[in-house]
Amino acid sequence: MKFVVTGAAGHVSKPLTELLLGRKHEVTVISRKAENVAELVRQGAKAAIGDLQDVPFLGTTPFSRGLPSSARVKSTHNDRKKPQL
Repeated sequence: MKFVVTGAAGHVSKPLTELLLGRKHEVTVISRKAENVAELVRQGAKAAIGDLQDVPFLGTTPFSRGLPSSARVKSTHNDRKKPQL
């Protein structure tokens, strides 16, 4: 099975990613810094380095693969807005 894990270097996500890899799943880890997920990559994970707030970056990740073009998020860097609390 294929999985995408965000925050893969974190206290919860890292053990989860290692468990998935140990069970021979295909795992892509998303991180802002390659060095944070280097150990997981050595264990077999694929790395996607970027920011979840960067909409164009998300279009290059497994989040958008297999979706019809009408379902993909289209934006420019300037369209990014911080959520209102």
